[in-house]
Amino acid sequence: MKILKKIGLFLLDFIEVFMPVAALTITFVSFIANVIARYIVGSPLNASYELCLTGLLWCLLLSAPYAVRKDNNVKFTLVYDRLNGAGQMAFRLLGNGFMIFCLGIMLYPCADWVMFMARKSTAVLRIPMHIIYFPFIVFNVLALGHLIYDFVRDVILLIRAIRGKEPLQKKSPEGNGAEGGESV
Repeated sequence: MKILKKIGLFLLDFIEVFMPVAALTITFVSFIANVIARYIVGSPLNASYELCLTGLLWCLLLSAPYAVRKDNNVKFTLVYDRLNGAGQMAFRLLGNGFMIFCLGIMLYPCADWVMFMARKSTAVLRIPMHIIYFPFIVFNVLALGHLIYDFVRDVILLIRAIRGKEPLQKKSPEGNGAEGGESV
């Protein structure tokens, strides 16, 4: 079981960390190549623009689920921080449930649209558009998976708290444990 967990975490890291780094590298290199070609050689590279846009899109869409997994996404916690453990649990369950609902509803239409885009290709490099936009499906599936994992974990914590096995504790803003040991 440990080996499967290691393989799964490696695959997640490969998709959410290494592929975005490669995409950002391609974006940066093509941007620098275009600057050199435009201002030193005097002839801009048309393919560079497409590579920059594609690399940036891939970088953003593939790295966003990593922020969800590590709980490092932007949060507005003015109200959340003032709540006790039960209130925070309710907010997390409602928020994650809403996001699961939204991502779940849009999964099929987005996948259908991306596959429809196979008919079109980019102007210069002739890359099929469904390859360009495929990371959105990956983003949707991974973000949905991370949110479902967090939702199930919170439901399990809630059930344990209801049974009296452990108290609900306030979750720190960083999302990595209890703060101050305050319980319900």
